[in-house]
This record gives sequence, structure tokens and C-alpha cells, in this order.
Amino acid sequence: MAPGTFLPVMYLATGALMLVWGLGLLRRFGHVALHRVVAFMLFFGGLAPILAGISLVRPQGAEGEIILLGGLLDRFSYAWEFFFPTLLLFSLMFPRRRAILDRFRWLPAVLYLPHVFHLLLILFARRLEPSSIVKSLESSPDFLQRHLSALDTVWNLGISMHGLIFPAVNLLMALVALILLARSEELAGDATLRRQRLFLGLSVALPMAGYLIAEALPVFAGRLPSASWRPHLLSVSVILASGSLGYAAVRHRFLRIRLLARRGILDVTVSLILAIIYLMILDLFRGFFDVYLGNLAPLFEAGVTVFAIILFQPLLSRVESLLDRRLFGHSGDPRRELLRRFAARLGDVRDQAGMEEALAPVLLDVFHIDSYRLLSWECHEPAQRQAMPQWFLTLNAAREGLRRLEEPLRWHEFQDWCRQEELPAPPRDPRHDYVLALRDEANCRGLLLLAPPSDRRRLRSADREHLVLLAGQLAAALRNLSLLGELLEKRILEEEMQLAQNIQLGLLPKTRPEIRGLSLFGTSLPSRQVGGDYYDWLQKDLDLYFVIADVSGKGIPAAMLMATVQASFRAITRPRMEPGTILGELNRIVYENSPRDRFVTLWLGRLRGEDHVIEYASAGHPPPILTRHGGATVPLQEGGMLLGAFPDVAFETHHIPFGEGDRLVCYTDGVSETENTSGEQFSDRRLMELLSQLRGDPEEVVAGLLRDLARFSASGEPDDDCTLLVLRGGRPPTAAGDGAGNA
Repeated sequence: MAPGTFLPVMYLATGALMLVWGLGLLRRFGHVALHRVVAFMLFFGGLAPILAGISLVRPQGAEGEIILLGGLLDRFSYAWEFFFPTLLLFSLMFPRRRAILDRFRWLPAVLYLPHVFHLLLILFARRLEPSSIVKSLESSPDFLQRHLSALDTVWNLGISMHGLIFPAVNLLMALVALILLARSEELAGDATLRRQRLFLGLSVALPMAGYLIAEALPVFAGRLPSASWRPHLLSVSVILASGSLGYAAVRHRFLRIRLLARRGILDVTVSLILAIIYLMILDLFRGFFDVYLGNLAPLFEAGVTVFAIILFQPLLSRVESLLDRRLFGHSGDPRRELLRRFAARLGDVRDQAGMEEALAPVLLDVFHIDSYRLLSWECHEPAQRQAMPQWFLTLNAAREGLRRLEEPLRWHEFQDWCRQEELPAPPRDPRHDYVLALRDEANCRGLLLLAPPSDRRRLRSADREHLVLLAGQLAAALRNLSLLGELLEKRILEEEMQLAQNIQLGLLPKTRPEIRGLSLFGTSLPSRQVGGDYYDWLQKDLDLYFVIADVSGKGIPAAMLMATVQASFRAITRPRMEPGTILGELNRIVYENSPRDRFVTLWLGRLRGEDHVIEYASAGHPPPILTRHGGATVPLQEGGMLLGAFPDVAFETHHIPFGEGDRLVCYTDGVSETENTSGEQFSDRRLMELLSQLRGDPEEVVAGLLRDLARFSASGEPDDDCTLLVLRGGRPPTAAGDGAGNA
């Protein structure tokens, strides 16, 4: 193969590009172990095309070795094989550092030992023979002088065996690296890492394939290929491997290299490709110029160069724009595009942690800032609020003033501003150098504390403009998160209230008592989803205990105390137990299990089944209204102390006949205290007048009463919890054996 002009230039340029990239990584990220290993991969990989390019333009010996500096360069050509242990070390660190490196800290040095030995052997021993060393000694043992040829044979045999074994060592390292990358669970679980794995696998497989064809297989097959082919195979495979590594960095953010560095890799690569194309074209026309133009050839060659510059300038811009859209998803100002895409991503964020995760790469790519802290007064998570500094929490009262901070301030400038506004100035924070107010048209939502750029430069005017744009995006996102948090809290509260309502409805009685001739009906309408009103009935043999109660307050606290009363009533009530005795025990339970500002009004009745007499006791509850069969209306005025006011209270039991056709209406104060638009209450008087007009069974009475309350109420609904319990009497049994029948 006759090498053209462009091949050595391509090899030298691409090798130099790999070296520059590797040195740049080492200079910028040398403190990070993974970046350091990748830098050495590029450095050792770049030696292969550089040495190949030199071999195409320098004199060579019979076996293809480079005759330069006394053959020293040929001996150093084996140094590029350090690429393989570096490759294995990379697979032990990516995507996470494996435990074996921490357990055996000397393992990286051990990986390089075979190649150090190999290079030393090539440098100092390959062209030396033991016989020449022995002969140079003035006094040497006689037996060595007699066996010089055998010593040379053993030495050369060892060198040959080493040449056979060493390619297998390189291939084994590359194979292990490929297996480790392929079997990594982290690479399989993360979408971004999965995309990186294909190109990182190529960066391992391609050098292994090129080395296998150029070095290993010919050795094991017993013959070597042409010396001119071997550097091409090795160089092309390493160049393609580095290209895969570069594509993973540019397209899929491998190593989280910043945007400008990724653009630099892309621009240099495009320029290199176009330069190689130019050299190929120039090489094709050079022979034509020499034959037909003679002495004018250099002039026309310069003209072709000028024409190429004119042609390639718009072509370069076109190619870069095309690659921008293909690799970065946009063309134009990449920083503004990143901010635009960041704003779009913020629409999918559901908490501050997700916002910070999306913010980190933007700050790193656009502003070279790798450390920051996002503080927000809109945060609803208790753990994050507790971690906020006290000076920031104190500034909550000055949020309106913070809206005037339109641009990022240096830390000392922010301290001075706080002092001027007579606010507590934050202490010096060595980690952060800039403060950015996150403000929108209505308020200041928080502060973004920024570390100095990693390149230690000050923010330029363009950086400040982009930071102001970023602050607006973050403020809008924080406002949306605040609204979302309030909405979620409201929804959770509504779900909890719905659950509490279902539980409370489940506490109300569901079946009618089996007492012949008796009909009853009850309903409870809480002013909220849950309330403190309560009614119940409980049949014990022939007796029916029925109760209506009202807990002070509304909502969840009242409902919880009501549940305590309901459970206690059912637990302590026994057959033939007087209502006054039951109220005494209920009072003790409520007093012991409720706050001092919580009370219960309750009316409890017992309908004796054998004679239809009602025994009753009251604990400060509005008096039920008894309507006789003949139409006379009688309120049961006897009262007593509220439940829960004092620990030891005696309640008196009263008696009243309850005959056929009689009706008893029990109610809570939410009925009588319902107000109209003038602030006038419905009142007990109006209630008694209405009940004297209502006829029918208990369900019809309750429906008529609720209709009249709705017409009277200012809002069309009761203002307080409303509960009604209506009983209508039947004929009492004529004999002791006359049992219960259907209601």
C-alpha cells in the first residue's frame, strides 16, 4: 500500500487531538479518578496513530521499524499498549467504583506491571545478547565462556515466548473490561447510561478487534502480516474507539463534560475531517499541476487553497448547524437553548428535589458552576425547612423588598444590602460567592446561592443576563410547586374528611328496632363533611334506648369526641338501666377523655316496652317536643349539667307516658339557631308552631321540617350541624307475653 499525503496527516492530527483531549481532561478534572483514567486512555490511545503517521513518512528498516533517533522511537512504539490496562481500570470505575479497588488499593499498579516489564524488555534487552555482555567482562567464569551460544539460545527463546504470551495478556484485559461493562447493573437500569453503554462498548471492542487482527492472530497463526498494514489496523481501530468515546461525551453527556467542552470536541472534529478532505483533493490535483503547469504549479496550488477556504467556510457552518440539531437537538445559541429546554423540563417536576436535579447540569454547562444551594420559602417539606439557615427564614418578612434584587449580587454586596434594609445579614459562606433572588411579578419565592465558577472567572454580562432568565424560570416553578402543594394538601384533606364522613355515617344506626307499633326515623346533616351531632338507638329486650347529642365545636375534633360518646353509650348501657345512671357514667368518661374546653349536650330516653312509658334524662340539651295524639305540644324542659364539665355529677331520671299516636321530636341547636338574611333565628317557638302543623310518619315530619329550614336559612342550608330524631308511639302490648313485632 503506497501511503498518500493525507494518511500521515490524518494519523498525526487525530492522534494529537486525542492527546489534547486527554491532557485537557487531566488538567481540568485530574482530581476525579474516572476522568483521570479516561484521560490516560486517550493519551495512550493517541500514541498509536501518531506513531503510525510517523512510520509513513520516516525511513524504515527491513522489518518495518522506524529508523529515528537510533531506533529509540520504534522501541517506544510499544508504549501505546498501556491503553489496555487503562481500559480495564476504566471498567472497574464506571459507572461506579467497584469494591475490589477499595479492598486492594495496589491493584491499579499491578495492572500496569506486565506492560512496564514489556516496555523495559523492549528498550534494554531485545537487541542485547548475553554473549556480548559476558565477552565484555574482563574476568568471567570459564563455564560461561564455554556455553555462550547456549545462553544466547535460551535468552532468545525467552524473548520469543514473551512475544507469544503478551498479546494474550492485552486481549484478556480488553475482554474482561468488555464483560464488566456488559454485565453492569447500573448501565442496564439507567436510560442515559444504557445509551452510553453502546458507544463505550465500541471503545473497548474496536481496539481489541484491531489488536487481535494486527498482533495476536498473526502470532498464533505462525506468520506476520505486511509491516505496512499493521499500523493502519491498530490506528484505525483506536481512532474509531476514541470517536465512540467522543460521541458518548458529546451526545449522551458521558463524564458530564460541560457544554462548551462538548462543542469544542465537535468543532475540532469537524474541522479535522474537512482538512483531511482538503488534503485528499490537493493530493489528487498535485500530480496534474506538476505535469501540465510546471513552474506555475505552486501558484495554482495556492489558488486551490484560497478556493477551499471560501468553499469550506459556509460548508463548515452548515455542517456544524446540522450536527447541532442532530446531537444537541437545536441550532443557535446553545446556552439559551439549554435554558429553554430546562424550562420545559420544569413543567414535569413535582418537588424541589426534582427541580434541583434538573438545575445541576444547567448550572454546570452554562455557567461552569458545580455547587449551589436552592432555598425557598414555598417549601412544604418539614425536613427541608428545618435544614434552612435561620437568616434565610428571618428574611421571609422582607420578601417584598427582595423583589428589587434584579441581578445576582456578590456575597458581600448582599450583606451590605441586608444591612441597608435593617435586616439580619447572612454570615460569610465560603462555599458560595453569588446570591440570586428568585422573583416573579407577585413575590420573591426564594434565593439561589451559587459557588464561584470552577474556572475562577467573574460572571460576565451575558452570564448575568442568563442567570436573570434562569431566576424567572425557577420562581415560576416554585410558584407552581407551591400551588401544587396546596392542591395536594387540600385533596388529601378532602380524602381524609371523606373517609371520616364515611366512618361517622357508619356509626349511625342502620336497622329499626323491633317494637310493635313504634316507628322512628333519624337524620344528621353536618355543616361540614363531618360534625359533632349524633343520634342513636339501642334495643335491650323490650326496652328501646334512644339518644341525641351535640358536641361543642365542628369538624374533626367534634367528630372524634362524638365517636367516643357513641362507643361509650353502647358499651355501658345494660337492660333496665335508668337514663340518669347512664348519663353519670358517660359524664365521667367524657370528663376523663376530652379537653376542658370540650363539652357534650345529650338527651337520653328509654321507652319501656311493657307500658310505653318514656324515662329520660338531659345533660343540657335542647328540650325535645312531645306532641300528643290530640294535638297538644309539650316541651320536655327538665335539664341537667353538660357532659364533661365536672367529674362527679348526678343526673335525675324523669318519666312521661308515650301513648298511641303520640310523637316525640328530638333535635340539636343547629335546627333552632338557623338564621335568615336578617340574622333572625328559627327559634324554639317557630319550631313548635311548625311541628303542630306537620302530620304523617317520622320520615314525612323530618322532610317537612328540613324544607322549611332551607327556605328560612340565608344560605339555603343550615349554618350548624342539624340532627333530628322522631318517634311515633303505637299501641302498648296487652299481655306480658305480647312480644316485639315489626316496626
